[in-house]
Amino acid sequence: MKITSRRGDAAIVVFVALSSASLVCSASADPAPNAASAAKLQDTYGKLPILFEANRGQAGPAARFIARGNGYTVFLTQDETLITLSHPTSETDTVIGMRFAGARHDAMLSGERKADSTSNYFFGRDPPQHITDIPHYGSVRRTGIYPGIDAVFYGNQRQLEYDLIVAPGANPGAIRLVFEGADKVFVDKHGNLVIRSANGNLLHHKPVVYQDAGGKRRSIAGRYVLRGGAVGFKLAAYDVGKPLVIDPVLGYGSHQGGQSLSNAITVDAAGNAYVAGTITQSSVSFPTVNAYDGSIGHGDTDAFVQKFNPAGTSLIYSTYLGGPKSVDKAVGIAIDGSGNAYVTGTTSGIDFPTSATAYQKGITSGGSFIAKLGPAGNTLVYSTYLLTATATGIAVDAGGNAFVTGSAMSGFVTTAGALQAASRSAGGNAFVFKLNPAGSAAVYATFLGGSGADQANGIALDAAGNAYVAGKAISQDFPTVNAFWSTPAGGQDAFVAKLNSAGTALVYSTYLGGSQDDYATAIAVDANGSAYATGVTASFDFPVLNAFQSQKGG
Repeated sequence: MKITSRRGDAAIVVFVALSSASLVCSASADPAPNAASAAKLQDTYGKLPILFEANRGQAGPAARFIARGNGYTVFLTQDETLITLSHPTSETDTVIGMRFAGARHDAMLSGERKADSTSNYFFGRDPPQHITDIPHYGSVRRTGIYPGIDAVFYGNQRQLEYDLIVAPGANPGAIRLVFEGADKVFVDKHGNLVIRSANGNLLHHKPVVYQDAGGKRRSIAGRYVLRGGAVGFKLAAYDVGKPLVIDPVLGYGSHQGGQSLSNAITVDAAGNAYVAGTITQSSVSFPTVNAYDGSIGHGDTDAFVQKFNPAGTSLIYSTYLGGPKSVDKAVGIAIDGSGNAYVTGTTSGIDFPTSATAYQKGITSGGSFIAKLGPAGNTLVYSTYLLTATATGIAVDAGGNAFVTGSAMSGFVTTAGALQAASRSAGGNAFVFKLNPAGSAAVYATFLGGSGADQANGIALDAAGNAYVAGKAISQDFPTVNAFWSTPAGGQDAFVAKLNSAGTALVYSTYLGGSQDDYATAIAVDANGSAYATGVTASFDFPVLNAFQSQKGG
């Protein structure tokens, strides 16, 4: 049965603090801790529970419930459990069917442990095609598969579990599992059941079998047995007058499904973490929770936004963000005091969702977008295009104004009195753009750069509304004011610049680098107005002061 869902030199990290225009400290640091942090985040994500969606038309009619884990999707039909395995390098998915041979065909399937979250699917722009408020469940029970035996499905992002609950007097010997779509099924030397497929192995770990005795769990020895193409269980003696639980843990022993990239992260005052990035069509395992949009577009790539609780144990919301046919990528995220998420990124098409009062609605080719999601993640407060611009970063002030930076071409529209009204390079310049709280008008928009294709990569704000930007200066005539370094030291240097609150003048602007290529990737500012920039250097003579590491490692 097929179920379909709709829809060169080693780089060195550089830390720099600028107070006014003076160099306070700088150092290069080994990026290895980032890998450890990523591993920790991945481990935390893997422990998140999977949630089962009731099928309301977002999947084929045979599916009753759908769950998406990390690398797999589960479809529960009336008679079968279908597990779809994805691989980032494979154009096709592998579908493994698991059914209980000889089971009742009228066994009741029902959701249990109803969650607070829901899913929404917006197929196209026609409201009758939108499927909203789809309930989530922490588990699904298949009642009476055999006389006196139920199956309860649950799990987390890395593995699916199902408890076979055997009532007193029922016969566990009646249980027979049949797998379809597998290349091979066998029991390994550790007692695990291996279901081998082209896109990875499904691994039923050695079964955990137990009974409750006086509030304590009593383990029962058990193992898998293969009988005539079906899988059963061989159990040691147990008390037939008490309920028995057989718990096979099903893990996905291969690569993550599809391809996703988390490009930006921020944290609110309560400790909730917000992540924005890019997800591909092949990532069928992507979980949507309280989503503004629960389905990926047909352009193969969408942006996504997720909010995690402070403990990292559950998703508060998780949503796609993109047009039905465009390639959309989120690169930056910021949060205001009310929990609204401001997201920016790039889009390839004319169908990115925009609000009625958007600053720029019409587009004939690719550009960037700025979108504001409500605190619950299921409403789009506003969304607008930003034409002929490639956004790289976003910040938001206390009044709800969004500040975006990146690089822009000559078609970028600047405002009256702007610091720099036009690009000075055919390859474009950096830009700084301030959008009003309604997403309907530019407060200011300006270029920033020289005769080369300069690019800003990060933006931050102080309490007075001054914007701090950092990036890559290719120009030998990049505008400098009150500079720590007023002339470039190499062919490509980092730059750090501070714009006044009106976007009409530079408070300071400086090169930063050595004799080789250097560039800044991000910036932050403290309560005293000191700017902290980080980035990459290939220079052995990058300026250092009070350094944790005073020499380039290689």
